[in-house]
Amino acid sequence: MAGNKSALLAVPWLGIFTGLLGNLSLLSYFAKKKEKEAILVQTLGVISMYVVISQLALAEAMPWPYFVATSVVVASGLVLNFMNYFNWLNFGVWRLWEDFITVGGLSVLPQVMWSTFIPAVPNSILPGSVAFVLAIGTVALIYRRDWANFQKKVSNLLDQYRGGLQRCFSCGCQWHRCGLAFSIQRTLKDCLLSQCC
Repeated sequence: MAGNKSALLAVPWLGIFTGLLGNLSLLSYFAKKKEKEAILVQTLGVISMYVVISQLALAEAMPWPYFVATSVVVASGLVLNFMNYFNWLNFGVWRLWEDFITVGGLSVLPQVMWSTFIPAVPNSILPGSVAFVLAIGTVALIYRRDWANFQKKVSNLLDQYRGGLQRCFSCGCQWHRCGLAFSIQRTLKDCLLSQCC
């Protein structure tokens, strides 16, 4: 860490974080389907994105509490996915993990999209908070026993959502990077100059 950190400070950690969650979501999706090759590819994606996140945290480009929380989620996700793949995991624990990924995804994506435009819009946690409440409400409704018909329909919808969540994360990652490229052009120019020299 004796080198120049300015290049790492120009890397948007929220975009990398979104990509990491996308890989973790894909890993969960393919672990449930027992697709060995896809699991291997997504595991490599999670590990490589985590290495980048670690470098950003060491360069103080990512807040340390967020890095610690991300580390716990990534470690838990890797362990739970592989336990599920080898059928060593209780179905209830797996279902809880799927619900966690669903609620987390629904909460993180709107917040990342909002934070992309923070210089132009007020700094607020409102988009993520509203999405979090809606996601918790939807998941809670699924578990109500007296709503059996509703539960079946929403459960099918959530299974489809979980399958498509990784696509949303991938788009969110690129969206955030593009938005920041336009909002911090001076930082990116400095970064490019420091890499050329």
